[in-house]
Amino acid sequence: MRSTVLTALALVAGGALVAGMAAAATITVFPPNPTTRDSVKVVVMNEFPTACWPVSSTTCSPPAADSLYAIVDINYCGGYPDCVCDPFPVDYTRTCNFGLLPAGSYVAAFFENHVNPADPQSSFVITQPFTVTAPTPALRRTWAALKSHYR
Repeated sequence: MRSTVLTALALVAGGALVAGMAAAATITVFPPNPTTRDSVKVVVMNEFPTACWPVSSTTCSPPAADSLYAIVDINYCGGYPDCVCDPFPVDYTRTCNFGLLPAGSYVAAFFENHVNPADPQSSFVITQPFTVTAPTPALRRTWAALKSHYR
């Protein structure tokens, strides 16, 4: 009886861990309010409850129309259907540098692709809309113009 209860609790706890994994994923655009003079970076992060979810690759796609993609491939258990993993949390951070962008509205997308069909975690996409603005020109005054203003 006791082992059945412990097994049920372990399954519920494991399911809660798996369900909470995508909630930890984030996407951030740097700088927060870019101009056409700023190099735009997209930083993606996620964490997992154990070392069963290694990152196998990261792809930063070139800007397509108004979309920027950061794609992270995760290979649960190294491709095997089941494994025993180190019981400590593991996280990752990946940065994609998209460089200078023209003024306009964009969407940065973080696609976490779980490539192993046995993975209990599903692939997902998180998006972050942002706008690149043109810098406001500063009014330029010469010293002679400034002196004539105050005479």
